Amino acid sequence: MTKENYIRYLHSPETLSNESVEGFKELTAKYPYCQTAQLLLCLNLLQIQSKDFDNQLAITAASLTNRKILKTLIDSFSSTQAIQEKDKASKKIKATPIVEKKIVTPTLKKEKEIIIDKFIKENPKISKPTLLKDFSPDIEKNSLVENDDIVSETLAMVYEKQGYYKKAIKIYEKLSLENPEKSSSFATRIEKLKNNNHQQK
Repeated sequence: MTKENYIRYLHSPETLSNESVEGFKELTAKYPYCQTAQLLLCLNLLQIQSKDFDNQLAITAASLTNRKILKTLIDSFSSTQAIQEKDKASKKIKATPIVEKKIVTPTLKKEKEIIIDKFIKENPKISKPTLLKDFSPDIEKNSLVENDDIVSETLAMVYEKQGYYKKAIKIYEKLSLENPEKSSSFATRIEKLKNNNHQQK
């Protein structure tokens, strides 16, 4: 996925096609916390009516802080697809003898709306990732989403290794509140980081 193609799809998501899917799958595998890439992959799978759409919808819904944007975009895509399908069906009916005419029902849009509403209602969250042994903290700054709603021990460790102690402390404090059973472990890490206060960025 080139930078130019990414920007083009960002401005014109209706141009997403079978050719763009693999690029977005690679991009989201490399930068799993990039909300925009997850959203574009979701729309791409919807556009090509892929069987992987439902699974990606769950991932995208869990990664976004504002799911109304997701619902609006998917509704817009579904409406466009319904219009296109209606036009195709209309042309087909005109070309078909009167005896063979069939009624076309727009069930596709309704099914997708039910799925989206279900995810919004259930409010899914991404489970905390485990730190891999070969985990490398050397990732591009732009791939880290600056969002107070996203907290994980892995992200805190990345900040810690990069020297962003204040950010790491903030995440450890939130994790301590969310996970009382590990609060003593987080407290130890917070104390250690506070002792490194002179090295903060």
